Amino acid sequence: MGVSIQPRRLLPSLAAGVVTGIIEVITAVAFAALIFSGDLAAYIPRGIGLMLVGTMIIASLTALFCSLPGMVGGLQDNVVAILALVSAAIVSQMPASATHQEKFTTALVAIAVSSLLTGALFLSLGQFRLANLIRFIPYPVIGGVLAGSGLLLTFGAISLMTGAPVSLFQLRPIIQPGLSVKWLPGLLFAVFLLAILRRRSHVLILPGTLIAAIVVFYILLGLTNTSIAKATEQGWLLSALPPDGGMVWQPLTVSDLAQVNWSVIGHQIGSLFVVAIVGVIAILLNLTGIELATGQDVDLNRDLKAAGIANLFAGLGGSMVGWHTLSDSTLIYKMGARSRLVGFVLAAVCGIVLWLGGSLLLYFPNLVLGGLLLFLGLDFLVTWVYDSWFKLPIADYLIMILILIVINTIGFLEGVGLGLVLAIVLFAVDYSRINVIKHTLTGTTFHSNVSRPRLHQQLLRRKGHWLHILELQGFIFFGTAQKILDVVRQRIDDPDLPPVRFLVLDFRLVNGFDSSAVLGFAKMKQLTETRGVTLVFTHLSAKMQRQMKKEILQAAEKRSIQVFPDVDHGVEWCEDQMIRAFENLDFGATPLTLMKQLEKAMPPSVSAARLMTYFEEKRAEQGEYLIRQGQESTLCFVESGQVTVQLEGDDGRIIRLRTMRSGTVVGELGFYLGQKASASVVADEPCTLFYLPAKKLAEMENDAPEIASALHKFIAGILSERVIDTNDALQALIHSL
Repeated sequence: MGVSIQPRRLLPSLAAGVVTGIIEVITAVAFAALIFSGDLAAYIPRGIGLMLVGTMIIASLTALFCSLPGMVGGLQDNVVAILALVSAAIVSQMPASATHQEKFTTALVAIAVSSLLTGALFLSLGQFRLANLIRFIPYPVIGGVLAGSGLLLTFGAISLMTGAPVSLFQLRPIIQPGLSVKWLPGLLFAVFLLAILRRRSHVLILPGTLIAAIVVFYILLGLTNTSIAKATEQGWLLSALPPDGGMVWQPLTVSDLAQVNWSVIGHQIGSLFVVAIVGVIAILLNLTGIELATGQDVDLNRDLKAAGIANLFAGLGGSMVGWHTLSDSTLIYKMGARSRLVGFVLAAVCGIVLWLGGSLLLYFPNLVLGGLLLFLGLDFLVTWVYDSWFKLPIADYLIMILILIVINTIGFLEGVGLGLVLAIVLFAVDYSRINVIKHTLTGTTFHSNVSRPRLHQQLLRRKGHWLHILELQGFIFFGTAQKILDVVRQRIDDPDLPPVRFLVLDFRLVNGFDSSAVLGFAKMKQLTETRGVTLVFTHLSAKMQRQMKKEILQAAEKRSIQVFPDVDHGVEWCEDQMIRAFENLDFGATPLTLMKQLEKAMPPSVSAARLMTYFEEKRAEQGEYLIRQGQESTLCFVESGQVTVQLEGDDGRIIRLRTMRSGTVVGELGFYLGQKASASVVADEPCTLFYLPAKKLAEMENDAPEIASALHKFIAGILSERVIDTNDALQALIHSL
């Protein structure tokens, strides 16, 4: 955090500090002239002093605490138009009996309050590491705020140069011949500067152009034989400055605070909070831009805290807000001055000007100040009004333009509020168009991880249309919930499609839902109950279950609603109910045991007794391991009972891969590949099993090749059926996209 004094960086740091210091001095003078215009013009000298002190504080503390050496801070153009608006509003709202001193003090304290609020917000966000909250502010609102600020800044610059108020409702000063001569040169200067900087990005263009403009101004004064006094009288120079060039810094005193009208400040508190919010947006955009320009990583939260501390001290000093400047920091890095010393040199330049006071600033041309402000305003407008036309969707662009108009006609807070409401409505409309149903599946192609006897598998495929599965995604609210309800109603009531008995809604990919979505699911419950369809919810989080408990889940007691931890268990339950329904309807006989299936697969000459000589019968109790993960694999035939194949993680977590019921085979892949078991097999209930050891298979292949061949064919058939099931499920997923 110390200041770098390496010899190789000393000279570049001094040069960069002087250059950026000159820019910040001009900026401070321009901002003070804009904020304290009109009835407060007599206090511009004091305003300049306070802004210079604020620049010194912000530059020094930013350099001391920032995360990247070479970054500097200064007053910000993003909010100066809002503060000018607040200052003008305070002057107009003050009682008629209020003196100019009381108006100025009240406006100055309001500006200081905005700095304190901004500093507190920066510090809080940085302390709690919430810098990424900027990502949640809609882009059109950001653009509208900055575009609105640009137009306010443009009108403020013209007002500064003409001495007459300018707004959307008051455009006459722009076209008056006597006044146009004062702002048109500033406009030409601003357009010239804007055109150059949009084509070239050399670091010395801005300071060089400002110095050149001042030189050209005085050459023209000489050519026209216009004296300094006459130029000041005609409004070409800062006429509000004291003619003796005295000290311009006068901090607030306790007696000054007694003159503050706090109720008037209270009326502007909304706009002061807007300054803080715009500040959060602007500083994070600046920091992101510095990262891109320098190729260095920036600690957003640390820099927020640094700017927060700087603004708290600046507010106590009576200055406006400020933070890391993108242009100055980029300039410093391009000059090779990557040192914290730059910020202190910048502050020293401001201190020299402050010490010399009005003797320097007396000779500063108004049109250069106004032209600089006009350039900043036009830059905002071109970036956010012109460039955005080619980048943004038409709806986003119209919201941004509407915010700009409302800010410049009604008020800043109203513009931001309207923009947020419209952006949220637009988001809701756009999001409702997204298909919240990711996949639509049926029991014909999608099955649980339960291996069943062939007869049951065939019956499930034949009547798979009884089971309808919807995999949901995203956040569900009133628009998307209604879409789901419409899809379900259309499927259940379609006379051209087979009837549905079970509807599974999978919430694995759902982030959450609101109360309007709960109402939609309640309507779905009523629909499924009247149609005799069982509604099955899977992957409901604890919060989702709490939301649904009162309106929906109490129906689980009636078995019309079922809840399962995942879609696998939910589909398994539905399949079990379907199999019971098959048995009640006499769809088929009891499935053959595995040994009966094997006997049926053998050649007619092979007797059951001969076949059984190769197998070892075993009985297993519930919870007993039949195969352990990582140990030798074996071929196991489940004659009766149920086993589960499970993957056991190092952290103790267990994942069910497949449940095998009577008439199925387990362990065949590892057995045939000669590999260790990749998962464990555990008995879920008392089981009867038949093992085929590897040595017995080798004996079978030597002594009875016809039996071995039939057995291999039988196993190949089982594996083929599993591959077919997997392919069917994949095809169904692809077609449902």
